[in-house]
Amino acid sequence: MSGLEVVLVAGPACSGKNRYVSEHADPEDLVLDLDALHAAMSLAAPRVHIPAHLPIVTEARDAALERLLLGGHQVRRCWVISTAPERKRRAYYRQRYGARSVVLWWPEETCLLRAMRERPPQWQEYVRRWFDRYEPDPEDEVLRSWRTAS
Repeated sequence: MSGLEVVLVAGPACSGKNRYVSEHADPEDLVLDLDALHAAMSLAAPRVHIPAHLPIVTEARDAALERLLLGGHQVRRCWVISTAPERKRRAYYRQRYGARSVVLWWPEETCLLRAMRERPPQWQEYVRRWFDRYEPDPEDEVLRSWRTAS
């Protein structure tokens, strides 16, 4: 993957992963976001996840990453947006794709408040689940409160 930079942006639901990427990515960068892919592959309301679709959406994201490994493209940077609370998952992206892993860290209460204000009800559970499952890793670049809270 010579010349390709892969950046995994991880963190709890409602931590600002999309905003972080939109503020740091260039227009020609490839962005692989499960929420956006799910919306593109479903007629469900925005941010409503259909569990039966998740394996297919995940496979679509992974297929795009695997295609990047083959080369023969002009993509120079790919952003992968994923909650990825498990250390092993983030390590996989670093090992398989040479990714830099960035974890956006906001307090659980902040993410829950955002979920209550801005998302469907199940997103509060997504926030709680991330904090229950999160495993720190010294290989991650952890950004705490990287912008002014909204």
